[in-house]
Amino acid sequence: MLTRFLIAYLVFSGFDTHAQPTALLLQNPSFEDKPGMGRTPQGWFYCGARGETPPDIHPSLDLFGVTHPPQEGETYIGMVVRDNGTWEGVSQWLQQPLLAEQCYELTVHAARSPVYESITRTTMQLTNFDRPVLLRLWGGNLNCERAELLAVSKPVERSNWLPYTLRFQPKTSYNRLIVEAYYTSDATPYCGNVLLDNLSPLMPVDCAMGQLLVQLDTLPPDVPTDDLLAEVAQQVVFSDLDQTVEQHAFYLPSGELQQANQPLFRLSQLLKNMPDRKLIVQIQENNKSFFKAKKESVQRELRLYGLHPRQFRIQQYRLPKGGFTSPETVFITIE
Repeated sequence: MLTRFLIAYLVFSGFDTHAQPTALLLQNPSFEDKPGMGRTPQGWFYCGARGETPPDIHPSLDLFGVTHPPQEGETYIGMVVRDNGTWEGVSQWLQQPLLAEQCYELTVHAARSPVYESITRTTMQLTNFDRPVLLRLWGGNLNCERAELLAVSKPVERSNWLPYTLRFQPKTSYNRLIVEAYYTSDATPYCGNVLLDNLSPLMPVDCAMGQLLVQLDTLPPDVPTDDLLAEVAQQVVFSDLDQTVEQHAFYLPSGELQQANQPLFRLSQLLKNMPDRKLIVQIQENNKSFFKAKKESVQRELRLYGLHPRQFRIQQYRLPKGGFTSPETVFITIE
């Protein structure tokens, strides 16, 4: 049995130029990328001392002895502080700026690895970077600019994944955010680590009450029926900046805040309960580089949402011979 859904692409995502509080969505908030040492995940920039290596993408076999499974998705990053007085951080450009005098909350899932073995340059000996560190948030308007220290977390001491919520109120508007590891005190620099995964959107809150200032949808508990599949097969929009699928902020039925492409997320959750069905995504895009970017973006999203690769296929939409160009960009089929 073949069920066909049509998803129309009408508009590109853009920038909100109004100074109205809104949830600020981060790019690649769960640090999904190919595992390896000294690699900065897609969407993030390395902000650390020159001559030192960037953070590492885990999990990877025998990478410094770190064995944690991801808190979400397939990968996460590990950042270290060193006994030579250097530390690691990552930054990204915000598609909408942090507004001056507006309070925000950011929740970070973090853990400490009991084993993080590497060579320290002070002694050139294998050392366990196992001491706890804290997190610092900086705002700026240039890449890696530390114009204002926005928030400092408690030391990340536990080895299991825990959420850490940071609340801050920028004095000035910023379009860059830095997340970095740092020492827990002003004592002599030491070797330590922190693992990071699943960052929340930057949520505007009331400074005094701590209440959210934006209303988000709550995803309903879906029942896998063909009618519902047709209902959630709604518009999928690609960014005209990098050809990635549009992101949304919403709550799961459990109350957990989620950042994802809502239509693809709902379809993937339904198909996880229907292992005999397969999602076929056809993208109408003649530009080879744009098609590759769109295909990789959809693939990353579906894998991040827990859909097994055998349950989906992404391909280029081919017009029938003599057919006219369709105004639709994406066609989705459930087999």
